[in-house]
Amino acid sequence: MEVLENIPETRVEVPITKAVVYGWYDNELGSYSNLLGDRVVTMAESMHSQ
Repeated sequence: MEVLENIPETRVEVPITKAVVYGWYDNELGSYSNLLGDRVVTMAESMHSQ
């Protein structure tokens, strides 16, 4: 605890205008989540190339 008492407190304030949190549980051993991830990457690449 003595080490933690010697560290000065640092605070960084970041303005957040919008936050989105996604979560997914896949009980099919990852097959659907992997397919969904591949589709997201494909869509992101096609949007970036335009």
